[in-house]
Amino acid sequence: MGRSSLTYRQRLESEIARWSSFRRALLRNEREAFDRLIDSAFRYVHAGTMCLEQETFKVFIMSVLLDHEYRLMLLEKRLKQLRSDGPVMIKEDLDGRL
Repeated sequence: MGRSSLTYRQRLESEIARWSSFRRALLRNEREAFDRLIDSAFRYVHAGTMCLEQETFKVFIMSVLLDHEYRLMLLEKRLKQLRSDGPVMIKEDLDGRL
């Protein structure tokens, strides 16, 4: 992008910086959860770059929701396998995603 227009990643970093005082007020375990949300938003920064939506927070929320849905899908798949015929390895790296 040009000099006058911020990239999605830059806008996301700016949005997250605005939440720094909120993060500092959280308890340690809550901060860990907050940081995981932030990480999940950066996991989909490539998709956010392609989105024409100008409100960074909306794209941030969609990224977090997508990450939660994906992790839930992996857990449901794993649970179904465990219930059926015992443990079966799934292609996705559950530990890396959860």
